[in-house]
Amino acid sequence: MDNVVSPRQVAAAQNWLVQSIEVCSGKGSAAFYQPFNGWAPAYPETTGYLIPTLLDIAEKTGNPQMTGYALSCADWLCSIQLKDGHFPGGVGGKLPPNVFDTGQIVLGLTAAILKMNCDHYHEALRLAVDRLLDILETDGSWRQDSYIKGYLPSYYTRVVWALLLADGILELQYLRPKMENALEYYAQQITPELNVKNWSFAPGEPAFSHTIAYTIRGFFESGILLINEKYIALAEKIAGKLIELLEENGRLAGSYDENWKGDYSYICVPGHFQLVIIFNKLFQRTGKELYQKWAQNLFVRAQRAQSQIPIKGIKGGFPGSDPFWGKYQRAKWLNWGVKFYLDAAYSF
Repeated sequence: MDNVVSPRQVAAAQNWLVQSIEVCSGKGSAAFYQPFNGWAPAYPETTGYLIPTLLDIAEKTGNPQMTGYALSCADWLCSIQLKDGHFPGGVGGKLPPNVFDTGQIVLGLTAAILKMNCDHYHEALRLAVDRLLDILETDGSWRQDSYIKGYLPSYYTRVVWALLLADGILELQYLRPKMENALEYYAQQITPELNVKNWSFAPGEPAFSHTIAYTIRGFFESGILLINEKYIALAEKIAGKLIELLEENGRLAGSYDENWKGDYSYICVPGHFQLVIIFNKLFQRTGKELYQKWAQNLFVRAQRAQSQIPIKGIKGGFPGSDPFWGKYQRAKWLNWGVKFYLDAAYSF
């Protein structure tokens, strides 16, 4: 870790994350900072999956303030939950609820309960899980409450992972079989070329490394929780395809089309860090040194994108793309970029 991760940059990223929460008075984390426009409103989805990161930082650094921020975010999420169990979608909660956003909040509520076993966290978690299970189709897909109507993203594997984690607390006898059915639905979307249908944000678009990593990690973590080698092996096969491309090209594209043609004009910074986490987990599991090599390579490359400009909201943060005018979240410094940077830093 000492040769790869910069403690100074980790501290700067943690400071940025604290700012993103404090500008919202503890009621969530601002989605991003944008020059001239300033801080965006709190983003329920990413606030949800920031909670485990904050708690992890608190444990590793011994800083109880981070626990306070995590639980403040969890309290805010409980306060905005809808009666049907969903949460408002989009930045500022201004969009209709959707499956993926609620699933990411399930990750946060689960982590909050493991830290602070409060009744209102339990109630919010159970309502959210019940909602996601209620709208799950018999074929294992989620067709209702989509971000894009009629589009069934394969990165919903990350929702499956969230529900399986929650089941460690809720212990619902019927949940695991439903999640196995859902994973099988998404496994059927994998092509012979080890691409996955519908793992981009919209139909027919190239997939950012961000959503590619969402999909792979969903398979991997779900396989671990189910003790099912099939889904772990699928994750490793897709990751292996990326390793093959990295060995051929020496770098990761910001996005790939269905034929693995990459756009190398930029990198998707969160996706870089997400793949670092996956490669480190696969290295720890398999001992294959190519995973370690590329985890370090991708981390060092994306860590260079951290902003050093002494402006609040920019210093210590990470743009969506590098260069910042790239195709993913152009000229925005993202809270989820910082989240995945810190998760990646602590994965070594």
